[in-house]
Amino acid sequence: MDKLTRPEGMDLFGIMTVLWKRRLVILLAAMLGVGAAVIYLHYATFYYTSELRVTPVQEDAGNLGGGLGGLASMAGFSLGKGMQATSFDLYLEELGSREVAQELSLDHALMQTVFVDRWDARTGQWRQPQGNLESVKRAVKRLLGVPIYSWRPPGAPDLQQYIVTNLEVEDSDEKSATVLRFEHRDPRFAHTLLWRLHRTADDAVSRRALARTTAYIAYLEAKLAQVTLTEHRQALGQSLIEQERQRMIASSGLPYAADPLGDVAVSPRPTWPRPLSVLLLGLIGGGVIGMIAAFFAHMLRQMRSTAAHPLGTLDNSNAP
Repeated sequence: MDKLTRPEGMDLFGIMTVLWKRRLVILLAAMLGVGAAVIYLHYATFYYTSELRVTPVQEDAGNLGGGLGGLASMAGFSLGKGMQATSFDLYLEELGSREVAQELSLDHALMQTVFVDRWDARTGQWRQPQGNLESVKRAVKRLLGVPIYSWRPPGAPDLQQYIVTNLEVEDSDEKSATVLRFEHRDPRFAHTLLWRLHRTADDAVSRRALARTTAYIAYLEAKLAQVTLTEHRQALGQSLIEQERQRMIASSGLPYAADPLGDVAVSPRPTWPRPLSVLLLGLIGGGVIGMIAAFFAHMLRQMRSTAAHPLGTLDNSNAP
């Protein structure tokens, strides 16, 4: 059988043979991949990572269940554990809440840094999206029946979405500390926002606890003036003492729900993208593309050879 008509076996040896024959193509593709990675690194935005480790503030089980639990048992019902959420759980929920975003959005410098692409420093105003691309987007939305909303400057809803998207909360039962993690191109802002977010969420839980205990105290004082039974007065008095203690804790200015383990730690160098990883990815990606191109060229050449050979055989058989 002629060499041109014999199909090559694509075993390991055949694959290595094809790759070796096309090694210059693979090498060129790998070099192009590295070049693309270098260009990307020149224009990429580098991000720094800030981390804050927090632990739950130790709180007695008598926060609500201890003092008022006695009254509840006297009334014939109990306060189950499922009805109560710890202050730390509320703190974690507050991190991505609208209440916290609303308070942080009052800081104009913070908003201008977060939404820097929408802020026009020259005019000192928020920039409304314009241009052909925006017109195309609106036209596509109208065609698809997607609602088109009027433009508005960034506010609390936008900041809340930004926080929920970019804040990473690493909460594990195996570790005593919960890690809050945030990335930004400016390491100082990465530190500032994470610390402000922590303080604002903790203060929100503290304010809610202060308002609740103040209402409890007012109720207990009113009931204490009405009740004459000694046993009930003692239970009310114990509950009142407990609520006064809780109000003192909430008013102290100290961390109420989450106690930070030190200050926010910011990475000394950018954590993303990593230059070595990007260059390695470019090298491998370019090499893989080169291998695919080599096999494609090899298969195309075989197809052409197979298609051309029968014609050559027919011509030879008709020769005198």
